[in-house]
Amino acid sequence: MIRTVHRMAALLLAGMLAGGCGGGGGGGGGGGSVSGGGSGGDTVPPAITYTTPANSATNVGTNSKVTITFSEAMSLASLGSAITLIDTGSGQPVLLQPIVYDTVNNIATVAPQPNALLANHTYQANVSTAAKDLAGNPLSAGYSWTFTTAVGPGTDVTAPNVTSVAPANTAVGVGTNTSVALTFSEPMDVTTLTNAFTLKAGPTLIPCMFSYIGQAAVFTPLSDLTPGTLYTAEITTAATDLAGNSLAAFPPWSFTTGPGKDLTPPQNPSPVSPLDGATGVSKNTQISATFNEAIYPFLFGTIDGKPAEVSIDYATNTVTMTPAAQLIGNRTYTGSIQLKDLAGNRMAAPFQWSFTTGP
Repeated sequence: MIRTVHRMAALLLAGMLAGGCGGGGGGGGGGGSVSGGGSGGDTVPPAITYTTPANSATNVGTNSKVTITFSEAMSLASLGSAITLIDTGSGQPVLLQPIVYDTVNNIATVAPQPNALLANHTYQANVSTAAKDLAGNPLSAGYSWTFTTAVGPGTDVTAPNVTSVAPANTAVGVGTNTSVALTFSEPMDVTTLTNAFTLKAGPTLIPCMFSYIGQAAVFTPLSDLTPGTLYTAEITTAATDLAGNSLAAFPPWSFTTGPGKDLTPPQNPSPVSPLDGATGVSKNTQISATFNEAIYPFLFGTIDGKPAEVSIDYATNTVTMTPAAQLIGNRTYTGSIQLKDLAGNRMAAPFQWSFTTGP
Protein backbone atom coordinates (compact mmCIF):
# COMPACT_ATOMS: atom_id res chain seq x y z
CA MET A 1 0.00 0.00 0.00
CA ILE A 2 1.31 3.44 -0.90
CA ARG A 3 1.22 6.07 1.83
CA THR A 4 2.03 9.74 1.75
CA VAL A 5 5.45 10.99 2.81
CA HIS A 6 6.06 14.52 4.01
CA ARG A 7 9.43 16.19 4.30
CA MET A 8 11.04 15.16 7.54
CA ALA A 9 12.36 17.67 9.99
CA ALA A 10 14.68 18.10 12.83
CA LEU A 11 12.84 18.85 16.02
CA LEU A 12 11.32 15.87 17.75
CA LEU A 13 8.20 16.47 19.80
CA ALA A 14 6.95 13.66 22.00
CA GLY A 15 10.17 11.77 21.50
CA MET A 16 13.92 12.05 21.27
CA LEU A 17 15.60 13.84 18.40
CA ALA A 18 18.04 11.90 16.23
CA GLY A 19 21.12 13.88 15.33
CA GLY A 20 22.77 13.92 11.95
CA CYS A 21 26.18 12.35 11.41
CA GLY A 22 29.01 13.65 9.27
CA GLY A 23 29.79 11.87 6.04
CA GLY A 24 32.97 11.06 4.21
CA GLY A 25 34.84 13.34 1.89
CA GLY A 26 32.72 14.33 -1.06
CA GLY A 27 29.44 13.24 0.43
CA GLY A 28 27.09 13.87 3.28
CA GLY A 29 26.03 11.91 6.29
CA GLY A 30 22.55 11.27 7.46
CA GLY A 31 21.32 10.69 10.92
CA GLY A 32 18.52 9.15 12.83
CA SER A 33 18.80 5.88 11.01
CA VAL A 34 18.35 2.53 12.69
CA SER A 35 20.65 -0.37 12.04
CA GLY A 36 20.33 -4.07 12.37
CA GLY A 37 22.66 -6.08 14.50
CA GLY A 38 23.15 -9.22 16.46
CA SER A 39 23.90 -12.67 15.17
CA GLY A 40 21.16 -12.44 12.56
CA GLY A 41 22.74 -9.46 10.76
CA ASP A 42 20.82 -6.45 9.45
CA THR A 43 17.10 -7.19 9.39
CA VAL A 44 15.84 -3.63 9.87
CA PRO A 45 14.04 -2.17 6.83
CA PRO A 46 15.27 1.14 5.45
CA ALA A 47 13.11 4.25 5.64
CA ILE A 48 12.66 7.42 3.62
CA THR A 49 13.64 10.40 5.74
CA TYR A 50 13.51 13.38 3.36
CA THR A 51 12.15 14.18 -0.08
CA THR A 52 12.27 17.10 -2.50
CA PRO A 53 10.12 18.64 -3.76
CA ALA A 54 8.18 18.66 -0.51
CA ASN A 55 4.84 16.90 -0.32
CA SER A 56 2.12 19.14 -1.81
CA ALA A 57 4.72 21.65 -3.01
CA THR A 58 3.55 24.08 -5.70
CA ASN A 59 5.35 26.23 -8.29
CA VAL A 60 7.97 23.52 -8.78
CA GLY A 61 10.12 24.13 -11.84
CA THR A 62 9.54 21.86 -14.80
CA ASN A 63 13.32 21.52 -14.98
CA SER A 64 13.67 20.37 -11.37
CA LYS A 65 14.90 17.03 -10.09
CA VAL A 66 13.42 14.79 -7.40
CA THR A 67 15.55 13.64 -4.48
CA ILE A 68 14.94 10.91 -1.93
CA THR A 69 17.05 10.57 1.20
CA PHE A 70 17.14 7.15 2.84
CA SER A 71 17.97 6.23 6.42
CA GLU A 72 20.76 3.90 5.32
CA ALA A 73 22.79 2.77 2.33
CA MET A 74 20.64 1.40 -0.48
CA SER A 75 21.14 -0.95 -3.38
CA LEU A 76 21.28 1.20 -6.51
CA ALA A 77 20.22 -1.80 -8.60
CA SER A 78 16.95 -1.98 -6.68
CA LEU A 79 16.05 1.69 -7.09
CA GLY A 80 15.59 1.77 -10.85
CA SER A 81 12.40 -0.27 -10.81
CA ALA A 82 11.24 1.02 -7.40
CA ILE A 83 11.05 4.74 -8.20
CA THR A 84 8.38 6.07 -10.53
CA LEU A 85 6.88 9.47 -11.32
CA ILE A 86 3.27 9.66 -12.54
CA ASP A 87 1.29 12.52 -14.10
CA THR A 88 -1.85 12.39 -11.96
CA GLY A 89 -3.97 13.98 -14.68
CA SER A 90 -3.21 11.51 -17.45
CA GLY A 91 -2.03 8.62 -15.32
CA GLN A 92 0.99 8.29 -17.58
CA PRO A 93 4.49 7.63 -16.22
CA VAL A 94 7.17 10.26 -16.70
CA LEU A 95 10.29 9.12 -18.52
CA LEU A 96 13.27 9.29 -16.18
CA GLN A 97 16.99 9.47 -16.65
CA PRO A 98 19.19 6.91 -14.84
CA ILE A 99 19.13 7.42 -11.08
CA VAL A 100 22.18 9.02 -9.50
CA TYR A 101 22.87 7.69 -6.00
CA ASP A 102 25.12 9.40 -3.47
CA THR A 103 26.47 6.53 -1.37
CA VAL A 104 27.59 8.80 1.49
CA ASN A 105 24.48 10.96 1.78
CA ASN A 106 22.19 8.04 0.88
CA ILE A 107 20.41 10.39 -1.53
CA ALA A 108 18.86 9.18 -4.78
CA THR A 109 18.53 11.95 -7.38
CA VAL A 110 15.90 11.37 -10.06
CA ALA A 111 15.94 13.59 -13.14
CA PRO A 112 13.04 13.48 -15.63
CA GLN A 113 13.99 13.36 -19.28
CA PRO A 114 14.26 16.87 -20.83
CA ASN A 115 10.84 18.53 -21.22
CA ALA A 116 9.12 15.53 -19.61
CA LEU A 117 7.48 17.63 -16.87
CA LEU A 118 4.68 19.92 -18.03
CA ALA A 119 3.67 23.27 -16.56
CA ASN A 120 0.76 23.37 -14.10
CA HIS A 121 0.59 19.58 -13.75
CA THR A 122 0.47 17.55 -10.56
CA TYR A 123 2.85 14.62 -10.28
CA GLN A 124 3.01 11.74 -7.84
CA ALA A 125 6.40 10.32 -6.93
CA ASN A 126 6.42 6.72 -5.74
CA VAL A 127 8.97 4.47 -4.09
CA SER A 128 7.84 0.86 -3.89
CA THR A 129 9.00 -1.93 -1.61
CA ALA A 130 11.28 -3.08 -4.42
CA ALA A 131 13.76 -0.55 -2.96
CA LYS A 132 16.20 -2.48 -0.75
CA ASP A 133 19.13 -1.73 1.49
CA LEU A 134 22.52 -3.38 1.04
CA ALA A 135 21.42 -6.31 3.20
CA GLY A 136 18.42 -6.93 0.96
CA ASN A 137 15.82 -5.55 3.36
CA PRO A 138 12.96 -3.81 1.48
CA LEU A 139 11.10 -0.73 2.60
CA SER A 140 8.42 -1.80 5.05
CA ALA A 141 5.79 -0.06 2.91
CA GLY A 142 5.59 1.89 -0.31
CA TYR A 143 5.78 5.69 -0.18
CA SER A 144 4.35 8.44 -2.31
CA TRP A 145 4.06 12.22 -2.34
CA THR A 146 2.82 14.81 -4.81
CA PHE A 147 3.93 18.17 -6.14
CA THR A 148 2.60 20.63 -8.72
CA THR A 149 4.67 22.41 -11.34
CA ALA A 150 4.52 26.14 -11.94
CA VAL A 151 2.11 27.73 -14.42
CA GLY A 152 3.24 29.38 -17.65
CA PRO A 153 6.60 28.21 -18.95
CA GLY A 154 7.12 26.54 -15.58
CA THR A 155 10.91 26.59 -15.75
CA ASP A 156 12.77 27.40 -12.53
CA VAL A 157 15.30 30.12 -13.34
CA THR A 158 15.68 31.57 -9.82
CA ALA A 159 19.14 31.43 -8.31
CA PRO A 160 19.43 29.89 -4.84
CA ASN A 161 20.99 31.94 -2.05
CA VAL A 162 23.09 31.31 1.04
CA THR A 163 20.82 32.32 3.92
CA SER A 164 23.16 31.90 6.91
CA VAL A 165 26.60 30.59 7.87
CA ALA A 166 28.40 29.36 10.99
CA PRO A 167 30.84 30.27 12.39
CA ALA A 168 29.72 33.80 11.68
CA ASN A 169 31.85 36.21 9.69
CA THR A 170 34.58 37.78 11.90
CA ALA A 171 33.82 35.36 14.77
CA VAL A 172 36.72 34.95 17.22
CA GLY A 173 37.54 32.32 19.82
CA VAL A 174 36.08 29.54 17.66
CA GLY A 175 36.83 26.03 18.86
CA THR A 176 39.55 24.25 16.92
CA ASN A 177 37.20 21.26 16.53
CA THR A 178 34.43 23.22 14.81
CA SER A 179 32.62 22.38 11.61
CA VAL A 180 31.54 25.01 9.09
CA ALA A 181 27.85 25.12 8.17
CA LEU A 182 25.75 26.90 5.54
CA THR A 183 22.02 27.02 4.92
CA PHE A 184 20.39 27.65 1.56
CA SER A 185 17.13 29.17 0.39
CA GLU A 186 16.14 25.94 -1.36
CA PRO A 187 17.32 22.34 -1.79
CA MET A 188 20.66 22.08 -3.57
CA ASP A 189 22.20 19.57 -5.94
CA VAL A 190 24.44 17.71 -3.52
CA THR A 191 26.82 16.65 -6.29
CA THR A 192 27.83 20.28 -6.92
CA LEU A 193 28.63 21.35 -3.37
CA THR A 194 31.93 19.62 -2.63
CA ASN A 195 33.90 21.30 -5.40
CA ALA A 196 32.22 24.66 -4.76
CA PHE A 197 33.38 25.01 -1.14
CA THR A 198 36.83 25.78 0.22
CA LEU A 199 38.23 26.40 3.69
CA LYS A 200 41.71 27.91 3.86
CA ALA A 201 44.26 29.19 6.33
CA GLY A 202 46.06 31.72 4.19
CA PRO A 203 46.83 29.85 0.95
CA THR A 204 46.61 26.41 2.61
CA LEU A 205 43.54 24.38 1.69
CA ILE A 206 41.94 22.53 4.62
CA PRO A 207 40.56 19.07 3.66
CA CYS A 208 37.05 18.48 4.97
CA MET A 209 34.37 15.85 5.21
CA PHE A 210 31.04 16.94 3.76
CA SER A 211 27.47 16.40 4.95
CA TYR A 212 24.26 17.61 3.33
CA ILE A 213 21.16 17.50 5.50
CA GLY A 214 17.87 19.07 4.45
CA GLN A 215 18.90 22.49 3.15
CA ALA A 216 22.09 22.70 5.19
CA ALA A 217 25.63 21.75 4.22
CA VAL A 218 28.25 20.99 6.85
CA PHE A 219 31.98 20.81 6.18
CA THR A 220 34.03 19.16 8.92
CA PRO A 221 37.84 19.45 8.81
CA LEU A 222 39.60 16.07 8.82
CA SER A 223 41.76 17.23 11.74
CA ASP A 224 41.54 19.96 14.35
CA LEU A 225 42.23 23.49 13.20
CA THR A 226 45.28 25.40 14.42
CA PRO A 227 44.72 27.60 17.49
CA GLY A 228 44.76 31.37 17.03
CA THR A 229 44.51 31.18 13.26
CA LEU A 230 42.39 33.09 10.74
CA TYR A 231 40.39 30.82 8.43
CA THR A 232 38.46 31.86 5.33
CA ALA A 233 35.50 29.91 3.95
CA GLU A 234 34.07 30.36 0.49
CA ILE A 235 31.34 28.81 -1.62
CA THR A 236 31.25 29.66 -5.30
CA THR A 237 28.59 29.84 -7.97
CA ALA A 238 29.60 26.33 -9.06
CA ALA A 239 26.99 25.14 -6.53
CA THR A 240 23.55 24.72 -8.11
CA ASP A 241 20.00 23.98 -7.08
CA LEU A 242 18.07 20.95 -8.31
CA ALA A 243 17.02 22.84 -11.45
CA GLY A 244 20.64 23.61 -12.33
CA ASN A 245 20.56 27.30 -11.36
CA SER A 246 23.90 28.57 -10.08
CA LEU A 247 24.15 29.87 -6.54
CA ALA A 248 23.92 33.64 -6.27
CA ALA A 249 27.32 35.13 -5.50
CA PHE A 250 28.13 35.07 -1.79
CA PRO A 251 31.23 36.74 -0.35
CA PRO A 252 33.90 34.74 1.48
CA TRP A 253 33.72 34.91 5.26
CA SER A 254 36.39 34.48 7.93
CA PHE A 255 36.68 33.42 11.55
CA THR A 256 39.53 33.04 14.02
CA THR A 257 40.10 30.02 16.22
CA GLY A 258 40.63 30.26 19.95
CA PRO A 259 43.28 28.52 22.07
CA GLY A 260 41.78 25.04 21.84
CA LYS A 261 38.79 22.78 21.42
CA ASP A 262 35.20 23.67 22.25
CA LEU A 263 34.17 21.08 24.86
CA THR A 264 31.06 22.84 26.16
CA PRO A 265 27.65 21.44 25.17
CA PRO A 266 24.81 23.73 24.10
CA GLN A 267 22.66 25.21 26.83
CA ASN A 268 18.94 24.55 26.98
CA PRO A 269 17.15 26.61 24.34
CA SER A 270 15.73 29.99 25.29
CA PRO A 271 13.35 31.21 24.18
CA VAL A 272 11.12 28.48 22.81
CA SER A 273 7.89 29.10 20.98
CA PRO A 274 5.20 28.37 21.93
CA LEU A 275 6.26 29.07 25.52
CA ASP A 276 6.27 26.25 28.01
CA GLY A 277 2.75 25.95 29.42
CA ALA A 278 1.20 28.13 26.73
CA THR A 279 -2.50 27.57 26.05
CA GLY A 280 -4.80 28.53 23.21
CA VAL A 281 -1.94 28.03 20.72
CA SER A 282 -2.90 28.28 17.05
CA LYS A 283 -3.30 24.92 15.33
CA ASN A 284 -1.07 26.08 12.47
CA THR A 285 1.69 27.48 14.68
CA GLN A 286 5.38 27.18 13.96
CA ILE A 287 7.53 25.65 16.67
CA SER A 288 10.93 27.21 17.30
CA ALA A 289 13.83 26.99 19.73
CA THR A 290 16.77 29.37 19.99
CA PHE A 291 20.16 28.17 21.20
CA ASN A 292 23.21 29.94 22.63
CA GLU A 293 25.42 28.67 19.79
CA ALA A 294 25.28 27.15 16.33
CA ILE A 295 23.87 23.63 16.35
CA TYR A 296 24.58 20.75 14.01
CA PRO A 297 21.73 20.26 11.54
CA PHE A 298 19.90 17.00 11.81
CA LEU A 299 17.76 14.98 9.51
CA PHE A 300 14.31 14.16 10.72
CA GLY A 301 11.74 14.28 13.46
CA THR A 302 8.03 14.53 14.15
CA ILE A 303 5.49 16.44 16.17
CA ASP A 304 3.53 13.80 18.03
CA GLY A 305 4.09 11.49 15.07
CA LYS A 306 3.34 14.12 12.42
CA PRO A 307 6.20 14.94 10.00
CA ALA A 308 7.24 18.58 9.78
CA GLU A 309 9.43 20.91 7.74
CA VAL A 310 12.48 22.46 9.37
CA SER A 311 14.62 25.52 8.79
CA ILE A 312 17.78 26.60 10.60
CA ASP A 313 18.92 30.21 10.87
CA TYR A 314 22.55 30.48 11.94
CA ALA A 315 22.24 34.25 12.22
CA THR A 316 20.07 33.73 15.31
CA ASN A 317 20.83 30.05 16.06
CA THR A 318 17.14 29.32 15.78
CA VAL A 319 15.51 26.08 14.65
CA THR A 320 12.00 26.56 13.29
CA MET A 321 9.66 23.69 12.49
CA THR A 322 6.39 23.90 10.59
CA PRO A 323 4.06 20.91 10.97
CA ALA A 324 3.21 19.28 7.64
CA ALA A 325 -0.39 18.97 8.79
CA GLN A 326 -2.36 21.24 11.08
CA LEU A 327 -2.14 20.40 14.77
CA ILE A 328 -5.25 19.08 16.48
CA GLY A 329 -7.25 21.49 18.62
CA ASN A 330 -7.41 21.25 22.40
CA ARG A 331 -4.45 18.89 22.61
CA THR A 332 -1.30 19.14 24.70
CA TYR A 333 1.97 18.62 22.82
CA THR A 334 5.30 17.92 24.49
CA GLY A 335 8.60 18.87 22.93
CA SER A 336 11.87 17.10 23.66
CA ILE A 337 15.18 18.26 22.19
CA GLN A 338 18.70 16.95 22.64
CA LEU A 339 21.10 18.39 20.07
CA LYS A 340 24.82 18.81 19.51
CA ASP A 341 26.78 21.88 18.48
CA LEU A 342 29.10 22.23 15.49
CA ALA A 343 31.99 20.97 17.62
CA GLY A 344 30.11 17.75 18.34
CA ASN A 345 29.19 18.47 21.97
CA ARG A 346 25.76 17.05 22.80
CA MET A 347 23.34 18.45 25.37
CA ALA A 348 23.67 16.45 28.58
CA ALA A 349 19.95 15.71 28.77
CA PRO A 350 16.83 16.34 26.70
CA PHE A 351 15.08 19.66 27.16
CA GLN A 352 11.29 19.33 27.34
CA TRP A 353 8.40 21.75 27.22
CA SER A 354 4.67 21.54 26.58
CA PHE A 355 1.91 23.66 25.09
CA THR A 356 -1.79 23.24 24.43
CA THR A 357 -3.61 24.18 21.25
CA GLY A 358 -6.83 26.13 21.19
CA PRO A 359 -10.14 24.98 19.72
